[in-house]
Amino acid sequence: MQKKEILPPVFILLAPQFDEQFVIDCACEMRAKGIEVDLLGLKNGLLTGSHGVSVQIDRQLAEVERSNGRQPPQMIVFPGPYESVLQLLLDPRVHRLVEKTFSAGGYIATAVDKTKDLLLRSGLTTPFSEQKFLFQGFETTSEFINHLIERVKQPIR
Repeated sequence: MQKKEILPPVFILLAPQFDEQFVIDCACEMRAKGIEVDLLGLKNGLLTGSHGVSVQIDRQLAEVERSNGRQPPQMIVFPGPYESVLQLLLDPRVHRLVEKTFSAGGYIATAVDKTKDLLLRSGLTTPFSEQKFLFQGFETTSEFINHLIERVKQPIR
């Protein structure tokens, strides 16, 4: 019997006013493909998105930080919109998580083009890590999520 490789999780980071449709579609599609996905928030409880839909987070960012021995995520997804991503990037724990993810060869994915600019200005990126950014660009949401699933299914290099 062949041992199945256990892939690191994917973290979808949430702050108030997040894009509910993207988060729900992304988490559901990835979980349907057997990918471990955690909805991470800055605090415990329900978070309300930009259209008034509330989602229960799976874990707090503080809980992830306390589990030092755990493998960093394979991918961090910033769902947007810009204001929500900005709230996340104001928290130094998010910066540390991004650094750990890049160090382990993981990816940062975003539906918001300005996220890369924010991370560049914050000093979190290097020429190597810039290659590990995945953007929605002109893809439909469905195409972008499928692109993310393909990346996650590939071993980290």
